[in-house]
Amino acid sequence: HIIDSSSDNISIDFGKVLPQYLIKSKTQNAFLPFIELNNYQYNFKRELESPSSLDKLLYYPHQWFFEYILQFRNANVLTTNDIFTIKGNIIHRIIEHYYMSNPKPIDIKSWFLEQFNNELARQGAALLSYGSEPEKRSFEQLAFNGFQTLVRVLIENNWEVIHNEHPLKGQINEEQIGGIIDLVAKRGDDFLIIDIKFSGYTKRYNLLKNNEDLQLFWYKKLYNSSEIGTIYTAYFIVDAAKFITKYPNILKDANVITFK
Repeated sequence: HIIDSSSDNISIDFGKVLPQYLIKSKTQNAFLPFIELNNYQYNFKRELESPSSLDKLLYYPHQWFFEYILQFRNANVLTTNDIFTIKGNIIHRIIEHYYMSNPKPIDIKSWFLEQFNNELARQGAALLSYGSEPEKRSFEQLAFNGFQTLVRVLIENNWEVIHNEHPLKGQINEEQIGGIIDLVAKRGDDFLIIDIKFSGYTKRYNLLKNNEDLQLFWYKKLYNSSEIGTIYTAYFIVDAAKFITKYPNILKDANVITFK
């Protein structure tokens, strides 16, 4: 082999008539990024935490610090993960619009498709690009099946949606916490808090199974009502078209977590 001391390249000669392969050597003065912080420069007490930020604080404190204190964010570049975010935003918006306008259409499929196409045009450009038609069709079917199941199951179990994208704020142990509940339904004196997720059935099932459903816990703690009744919580997973809850007998089609 031949080493050129004037450059960072090493050429390898195998003694035959072969092309030479250049190997880039590691620069001697290469360092990993290093950030030096002044403890007195940052205020670790935030005015308002959310259920999602508290989740990071408890389980991934370094992520909480970088994201919420240092304000470091991932680059806004379209990736596969962003497609899931887009899908979640679209289905959330359709559900929000349905319960906001309460249209009760005769042909729910036609109503859904109109809203779906409007939302695609507004925020789903990635799903309208060339070659994305199969994914768009698959998403359309999953979204409609989930939407239709959500509406049907709540009606069949006599739950009436009374709040949609409901903001709430309160104090727990001297900590100000705020958030937005996707849906709040009422039946008699009882309430049902529903957190809607486009996907992630297994993840939410395990959160409930292990009593780690912190987001639902905070929502239940913060939701205040002057009426006497029980507050229940549940996840609804759109692509699985299923409710998951800890509470039996509130939704007959839900998957209920059992504890031994």
